[in-house]
Amino acid sequence: MPGEMPEKINFSEGAVYHVAVTATNETQKARRACLSHYGTSCVVCGFDFKAKYGPMAEGFIHVHHIRMLSTIGKEYFVNPVHDPPVCPNCHAVIHLKTPPWSVDELKACHHTKAN
Repeated sequence: MPGEMPEKINFSEGAVYHVAVTATNETQKARRACLSHYGTSCVVCGFDFKAKYGPMAEGFIHVHHIRMLSTIGKEYFVNPVHDPPVCPNCHAVIHLKTPPWSVDELKACHHTKAN
């Protein structure tokens, strides 16, 4: 039956690995400018973490880079209004294909499913 697993299957978890992330003051300035323009709700589905979880989640949102940073390979200048805030779920769905879905494509899909 779907969902049933044999009793003797074991999966290993908990291996530790390190991920290096470089964040600059400029990154935070761009984020603040983006959120100042758009607010902290997802531009695709409208989800607001503060409304759902209260003050502890205030300001939590991803900023989706329209231009994929992994393909640039060098420093470049961002326009904070060009990169919109999206919830982690919508952000993951945007990146389900390469190149990623556009925000407008995902909005159209979301609004079609919501109605």
